[in-house]
Amino acid sequence: MVVRNASDNDIYPIGTLLLAYYERKNSDFGYQRYLTSRSEATKTIGKRIQDKKSPLKYGVLVDGDRVIGYVSYGSEDEIGEILQLIIEPESLTETNVSTLLNWTLGELKNIGVERVYLEMSEMDQVIRSVFNSYNGKIVNLQGR
Repeated sequence: MVVRNASDNDIYPIGTLLLAYYERKNSDFGYQRYLTSRSEATKTIGKRIQDKKSPLKYGVLVDGDRVIGYVSYGSEDEIGEILQLIIEPESLTETNVSTLLNWTLGELKNIGVERVYLEMSEMDQVIRSVFNSYNGKIVNLQGR
C-alpha cells in the first residue's frame, strides 16, 4: 500500500468511495441523512483537487493501481483537521488506517500543525481504535 497526494485521475475513485460510504451510513441510520449525487460529489472533489490553493487537500491510499481509500484534510494556523478518512470496507484494517493516518499527520506536521482534530462517527470502530492507539482524545461524539 502506498499513500500519495490525490490527482485529477483520483476524482472519480474518491467520489465512488464517498458515495458508497454515504450509502452505508444512510442504511445504518435508516433514512437518507447524506445526499448521494455522483455529479455533485465529483464536482466538489474535483474543484478542491484542481485548486492548488484550496485549504482542503486529499491523499489517496493505493493498492497497485487501485484507490482503496482516501483522506481529506486541511489546516488553519497550527490546527489541523482530518475531515474524512474513508477506506473501502474489504480493505478497512488497522494497518491501512494507520498508513493513511500516518501519512496525513506527516503532511500536517510539515506545514507546522501542532494539534489535529479528526471527525468520525460512533460507527467508525476501526478508525476509532487506531485513533485511540495514538493517545487521541474524544472531544465530542455525534451520531449513532
